[in-house]
Amino acid sequence: MAPGVGKDGPKDLFGPMKPLSSFNAKIRMGFALKLYGERTFHDLELLRELRNLFAHGKLAIDFNTPGVKWAINQFHCHSRGERDPRKRFYSVTTLLLSHLNLRRRNPKEGVKGLD
Repeated sequence: MAPGVGKDGPKDLFGPMKPLSSFNAKIRMGFALKLYGERTFHDLELLRELRNLFAHGKLAIDFNTPGVKWAINQFHCHSRGERDPRKRFYSVTTLLLSHLNLRRRNPKEGVKGLD
């Protein structure tokens, strides 16, 4: 193994206080490397913002909080017929994960509606 490279990749890129330690940095790097397009980038950014709101927000919120419901409706990928915001959010995360896994195997594959 090359110096500075661990079993999970370059040690100087991943981990606490490293350039790709945050979800934000990973999202932006994936977009910069053209691993996905604007629609996927948008949905990943929105997912990141919602995650941070739930994890670090000063107010108690849930999936029925008006701002959260509004944000969940802004995702490009989700089951449009699903009205429950929690189920819609689960749909989004499942579709995004599937899309990224398909892209990892073959850059020309992916979930319909995402790029």
